Parts: sequence; C-alpha cells; structure tokens
Amino acid sequence: MLTVIVLSAVMVASCKKTPAPTVEIFATVNGYTVTFTPKVTDVDKYSWNFGDNQTSTESKPSHTYAVSGNYTVTLAVKGDGGSASAEKDITIEASFLEMLTGGTTATNGKTWVLDQTATPEIDGRGPVSSSMPVTTAPTDDFLLDYNLDAEYDNEYTFYADGNYSVNPVNGNVLAGATYSSIKGITQGEPAYDIEMCQASYAPSPGATWEMHSADLIVDAITDPNTTDIPPVHDNVTFTGKTWISITGAFFGILDFPTTQKFIIRDIASDKMHVALFLCGYGFGDDQDIMALPTNLIHLTFIPKTTK
Repeated sequence: MLTVIVLSAVMVASCKKTPAPTVEIFATVNGYTVTFTPKVTDVDKYSWNFGDNQTSTESKPSHTYAVSGNYTVTLAVKGDGGSASAEKDITIEASFLEMLTGGTTATNGKTWVLDQTATPEIDGRGPVSSSMPVTTAPTDDFLLDYNLDAEYDNEYTFYADGNYSVNPVNGNVLAGATYSSIKGITQGEPAYDIEMCQASYAPSPGATWEMHSADLIVDAITDPNTTDIPPVHDNVTFTGKTWISITGAFFGILDFPTTQKFIIRDIASDKMHVALFLCGYGFGDDQDIMALPTNLIHLTFIPKTTK
C-alpha cells in the first residue's frame, strides 16, 4: 500500500502543468516619450517592438519616438509554461517644432508657401491690437487681382536646429509698398490698396528663427488713418501668443526690420495661420528712417508638398 501511495503522488506531480504566461500592455505618453508598464504573470523574457523598427528586452522600457504618428507596439513574452503576446496602439501628437519644421528627422526642413485659397474669417487685414480683429477679408487668389500672383510660389523653409531660408522662386518677393519705395527695390506698380508690391530680393546665408511665448511688445501706429507726421504711436502688448522672430531674412512679406516678428495664430501639420506686421509709414531721412507697423496682415500658409 505504501508503494502504491508513493507512485500515485509521483504521477500526480508529473501531470501538473506549468502555468502559461499572460501579458497586457499599459503605457503613459509624455510628448514623444512613452513609458511601458506591462501586466504579466509567469514571465521571464520580454521582447518589445515599438512599431518604429526599434526594440527592447527590458521588462518596463521607456521609448522616445523621433516623429509623431500612430504606432502599434507589440510585446512577446516567454516563461516556463510557454509564450504569449499583446499589442497596443500608441498615438504621438506632433509638437509645435515638428509641425513648423518637420522635426529633427527632416534634414531638408519644412517649406511653406502662401495658400491661394483664402480662409474665411481668418485671412485679411486688421489694426495692430491685442484683439487682432480681421476687418478686410481677401478672396481666393487675391494676389492675382494685383498682378502679384507670382509671389504665391515663394518658399520659406524652417529647420529644427533654428536655421531658416527664403527662396524667391521667380526672382522677386512680396514686399511692403512703403518699404520697397524707400529702398528703391520696387518691381512694377505697387498695389497701394493692400500696401504691397513686388520687390527684388537677394537671400543671404545664415538666417535663423526663434520661437517665443513671452509677451510681444510692438511700438505701432495707433491710428492707421492718421495724417500726422510723425504719426501717433504707442506700445501694443500681445499676451498669450506664440510668435517667431527672424534674423537675417523675413517671412511672408519683406518689410522694415521692425516687422521681422510674426504671430502664429494656430498651426497644424498641413496649415499655418499667421499675423504679419506691415509698415504703412516710413518717415525720417535716409540715414535714420523710422518705420512702425500700421496693420496686421492675416494669411494662411501651407506646406509646399500640399500645394
């Protein structure tokens, strides 16, 4: 009887199965970095695939994606009882830097051109004020009405490292009429209705851009219809805006250096709405011309590849 009992116990022990592994993926997304904390049982080996050709064998890895997008993450596990796997979809939202420049992986930067399709209630002209109203809205292809349609092709390229370039595709650029007249670079007849014209422009190397979120304080003409010389002007403060400063070049409209700042009203990967400062007055002598922003020109830009 003792022998039978011992044999029975051995047979029961040998028939008992080792539990199979189980796995479930949990993740915390912080910008481009994702921290993974899987829930597993009976696991001793991990094999992660993050969906961007990057892998890991850590149990609780942290992974940083290079660009935004939707990624399917796979975790395969093994234990004494076998193997198991799980998947989880991860969405990485594009940062402001990536939307503007294409991100750190875009070696050629991201090139923007002026959209020929007007955006209702967003594009147009308005006074320089913190409320930024649009009082005069353009139509589609509005530059065509002023024989300036060639300037739709001009290219403005932002790089993630802060470099910047302007490419006047047809040799000229869109410019402020007052600036171009004073500088003697006007090409053709200025369109004084919109205070712009074609102007010659020779790009210089070494241009840069910088993003700001602090208050933007601009010395601007407070009454665009004034006839006073010098016109009445005062500081105007823009709060809660993201704005860009350009050094060594310009964006959108070539004008006095006082306009080498522009406000990004909103941005997505395929569209950017901006407010540009335009100087309608230039006064003083040739050695010391004082130019102040008179209007805000609200325009929409799109990536070159979508034009």
